[in-house]
Amino acid sequence: MNVNDINRLRKAGRLNEAYQAAEAFWQQFPFSAIARNAMAWVVYDLARQNATFERQQQFLRCLDKINSIGMPTVPDDTFWPAVEWLARGMVATVDRHTSTRGLPADTRFFDQLLQRLLAMPLRQPSDHHSALLQTMLRVKVDWNRFDEFCRWWDFQNLRPDDFLPFETQGGQRVRPLAERAFMAYSKCLWQKPPSDYTMQWAERLALISQQHPDYTFMPFYRAKLMIKCGRSAEARAVLTPFAQRKQNDFWVWELLGDIADEHRRLPFYAKAALCAAPPEMLVNLREKLAAELARLQHWPQAKTELQTLVHTRRAKQWAIPAKVMEMTSQPWFEQTQADTRAADFYRPLAQQAEKEVLGYEKKQKPFEGTIRINPKGGFGKVGDVFVPAKKAARFQNGDKVCGIAETSVDRKKNRVGWSAISIKPKKGQGGCRVKKVL
Repeated sequence: MNVNDINRLRKAGRLNEAYQAAEAFWQQFPFSAIARNAMAWVVYDLARQNATFERQQQFLRCLDKINSIGMPTVPDDTFWPAVEWLARGMVATVDRHTSTRGLPADTRFFDQLLQRLLAMPLRQPSDHHSALLQTMLRVKVDWNRFDEFCRWWDFQNLRPDDFLPFETQGGQRVRPLAERAFMAYSKCLWQKPPSDYTMQWAERLALISQQHPDYTFMPFYRAKLMIKCGRSAEARAVLTPFAQRKQNDFWVWELLGDIADEHRRLPFYAKAALCAAPPEMLVNLREKLAAELARLQHWPQAKTELQTLVHTRRAKQWAIPAKVMEMTSQPWFEQTQADTRAADFYRPLAQQAEKEVLGYEKKQKPFEGTIRINPKGGFGKVGDVFVPAKKAARFQNGDKVCGIAETSVDRKKNRVGWSAISIKPKKGQGGCRVKKVL
């Protein structure tokens, strides 16, 4: 039987017969690239036939057979892209099966697949290679070997298009594949003990930040990895400019508190606690803040934080950490009345953190007047108050408005000014009541 006969059996779906014929043909001509090629395509078809959740092991055995054939010598340049696309599809199948049923990711399969991929010569820039990375990014959440996969995949294989954002069919803007991969790889390294890879990647993030300044979170991940390697002072220097841009996000201030000296942590945690965020996102911060408050014997505020985080955790049916249980069992907890106005206690502390990081103390003031909208940029001005484009979009040029402004820095002009944080139409001749924003 020759190659044409084997191909006819393949196309007819008689794969078991095709496999036996291809194996016999290959044994007869063991040094023939044509025979090896015929055998490889039959095994590929068998792998595709077994690419289901229920037949994972049969699929993996087909990949083992492909690796044993010695395929790098096969002259067919369509074979490896086809195998890579098949592997991508299998990853998506396994993920879809578990996620739609509310099951945890099948990381054991990903481990087994990675072992096969490591033996394959797939690493080169291509649509198929990028598609495999894209699919793996969706299933990486619980997989602790994602960093190994990334090193095998090799970010040098990113295509120019992978560095650009794109829009979905629904019009949603999606971060570039490269940016999402860099963030995911950084998170995976952060969750592991420090290694040579950790600091190497932290240094590479510095270069990525220079080449892609629009990848705004690269300094944040670089700082976290430097902290992991015990280089907190350097991390702070990296994190401070980032914090100036992300000053309304609690996790930036929380991280600054984590790396601050013991006697300087509280202002950063206090500032973080004043940032708006869903309660479930603040439970870890509140635990740190409560511990710091208790250490400094600010019992009423510590009790407030403990009660708040315990309530949130119970509402979400999350476990209560042992450290929290220990603090709530202390005599001071029973003997202290919670501070219902803890935010008032935090504000002066938060101003200390703001002055250290931002270079000035944040203040608020009411404003009112006529809004003048820039036709090109879409932003507005009300006297000396800058109105960001998103807020100005609600109004027409010349509308009467009022609101609350907060001090902010114009980095281009290197000066402190005022920026609207809340704004609404002004009605009638009376005053304008706008609630202060913490």
